[in-house]
Parts: sequence; structure tokens; C-alpha cells
Amino acid sequence: MPNPDLLSILICPRCKGALSSAGTAEKPLLACHACNLGYPIENDIPIMLGDRARPLKEAAEGQTVNEGEGE
Repeated sequence: MPNPDLLSILICPRCKGALSSAGTAEKPLLACHACNLGYPIENDIPIMLGDRARPLKEAAEGQTVNEGEGE
């Protein structure tokens, strides 16, 4: 989960609303409840890109990777 000091200064890139910690230890998220979006955290780095945001329900189910991003 993100450092509380970092969390206090991050805002949602879409609506500029407050973010909160969400998800699980394996799939942490930053959640914007105003937009109902979840932003993934990968290797302790919040991925604050609009195209990586997912609806909170979808993000909570672990579907945080981009569609079509296969190897």
C-alpha cells in the first residue's frame, strides 16, 4: 500500500478528487470514489494513467491490465 504521505498529495487525474487505498496486498489500487475508478499500483509505483484506470468493481476483480496487451 502507498505511503500515507504520498497518498495525501496524489489526486485523481480525471476529476482531481481524493484517492484512497484499496485492493488487496497482491493487487493494490488507488481508488477514486468520485469517478468510481481504480488505478493499479505496480512495484510500489502508482500507475496514474487514464488508460490504465478501471471501474472499481472491475479493478477489484483483478482486471487491471490493458486489453490486447498479451505476450
